[in-house]
Amino acid sequence: MDSINEIWRTHPAFSKYQISTFGKVRSITYNKIMKQFDDKDGYKYIFLRNDEGTKTIRKQVHRLVAETFIPNNSNFEFVCHKTKSKYSNKLKDIFWCNCKRKMSNAFERGFFPSVRTKRKERVTLTELQKDNVL
Repeated sequence: MDSINEIWRTHPAFSKYQISTFGKVRSITYNKIMKQFDDKDGYKYIFLRNDEGTKTIRKQVHRLVAETFIPNNSNFEFVCHKTKSKYSNKLKDIFWCNCKRKMSNAFERGFFPSVRTKRKERVTLTELQKDNVL
């Protein structure tokens, strides 16, 4: 991987860790890149210790990258991927969004192609229904 344009910054809430624009997490204490894991939904996550060292916290990597590099002036709650790949946690591939945009993004990428009824029949949503989900 080309590290020429890779930038590292200390996370604002976890001062013992640095996050890179390529979606890597490094422990400042041990100067070591940390291992990432896959969750059941296909996102990368990692375990961090709070600054006091009293609590272990599980954080999604794309969220750490957004919190470190992307201003969230609109106070959006979610971080979305621009590409269909949930594994791409590079700065260029993520953005802050609201719930409506997150759902729209998921529909566009094919993660929610249909909805099940009570009788477990598959019903495909129209574009109008997708726009009115929230």
